[in-house]
Amino acid sequence: MIQLIAIVVGCFLFGYWLVAVLLPNLKRESPSTLPPQANSVPRPWFEILEVPSNAPLAEVQAAYQRLRGQYIAEDIDRLPIGLRTAFEDKLKELDRAYHDALYHRE
Repeated sequence: MIQLIAIVVGCFLFGYWLVAVLLPNLKRESPSTLPPQANSVPRPWFEILEVPSNAPLAEVQAAYQRLRGQYIAEDIDRLPIGLRTAFEDKLKELDRAYHDALYHRE
């Protein structure tokens, strides 16, 4: 019985030590896992749409349709939540860039 208690206490202390050593290391690594553009300034519309800033409207529309087609999945509801969120964020960024392009064209 005493041996069983000693094993349980030993495992508890080992687990406590393991968590105390590994947990601070995990917290230090987590900021590097964030997307690089999460805290950055939004890019201009022509960089997002990958066209020159003086591109004609037809070229802007074609680039928008081409890039938007890459991020639309017919079965978007079946995608993992992280990928679905990334796709939705990219689509919002493309929509914002396209609307900015149209605004600057008028």
